[in-house]
Amino acid sequence: MKKKVIFIDCRYLHSGLGTVVSSMIPILVKKLLNSKLKYDYKIYILIMKKDKSLAKILFKESINKIEFIETFISPFSILNFISGFRYSFRSIFLIPHFTISASFLVSKKVIIMVHDILPFRENLAKTLPYLLSLKLAAIFKNHIIICPSRFTKRKLSSILPKRAKIKLAYNGCSSASMKKISFSNQENNYKYLIIGNLKPHKNINLALKTMQALYSKYGNKYKLDIIGSLFKTKKSEILISPNINYLGPVSDKELVLLMPKYTALIFPSRYEGFGLPVLESILIKLPVISLRIEVLIELFGETLNYIDNNVESLFEMIEKNNLIVPNDEVIKTFKDKYSWDKQALIFYKEIVTI
Repeated sequence: MKKKVIFIDCRYLHSGLGTVVSSMIPILVKKLLNSKLKYDYKIYILIMKKDKSLAKILFKESINKIEFIETFISPFSILNFISGFRYSFRSIFLIPHFTISASFLVSKKVIIMVHDILPFRENLAKTLPYLLSLKLAAIFKNHIIICPSRFTKRKLSSILPKRAKIKLAYNGCSSASMKKISFSNQENNYKYLIIGNLKPHKNINLALKTMQALYSKYGNKYKLDIIGSLFKTKKSEILISPNINYLGPVSDKELVLLMPKYTALIFPSRYEGFGLPVLESILIKLPVISLRIEVLIELFGETLNYIDNNVESLFEMIEKNNLIVPNDEVIKTFKDKYSWDKQALIFYKEIVTI
């Protein structure tokens, strides 16, 4: 049986992108190892040294059939271009989160997942090497680029050569088995949730200013918890109000227990490649309040509670509390449509046909 060597870059196991890597890649690896086709796959998993314990847990079902390659070089370092020659020569290289790499030049084939083009829009000078790498990949090697939404695919098509091979593979959700738990709100308070960070495109200040306005009128009746990293935000730049609580990062297990206890998820982002927190919320019947942005309309239609990008609109939505709650039919549809197994199958078909 012929042997194929596959390198999978799993150095990004945290935050939103990490959810894709940790949820979908183990499924893909299992499919490849159980494949009865004419190839015997030798799979190498590239990880950060600090993530070795987590990687062993994620790939526990395949641990004896794969080999980990540990490195100190982050996926965002320019050193990737030098170090990449070592492990990507004449192999299939899978990058589920985009990074610059020598693999674009020397690998037999590269499958890249580009979640969104926001970095190119916000800081073109800093991300120019990444954009040029993508263009080179499309022109000279005809590598495969996979996007999680039609919106991202269309935006990427507008900045890459026409011959670029761009395909669609929707993200899935790990919380499909979550159940909405009853939550007794004896104090008649309404608790809202934000999952994200304070990067500008997340637009969290809209919710913070709205909560300050609600506190001025109603006191602690309406509360907001923020889960996620503040990054390098200065304390002086963080809006403070007695009804706003910064919980910081939490584990996936903690999040599963926390989410059902809220009145709704507030998702004020101005730009997304997919929006995993929205899908996670829908699948537990948690209402979602969001801006009417193109990608969310594509993926979730009228299941969401849309607002304009101003305090008055969000204030009115919270005050009226007449929210659309996802029903069983919608949940069944989205569980079937957005699946890590289906995304893994698309990657699998691309690999086995190389």
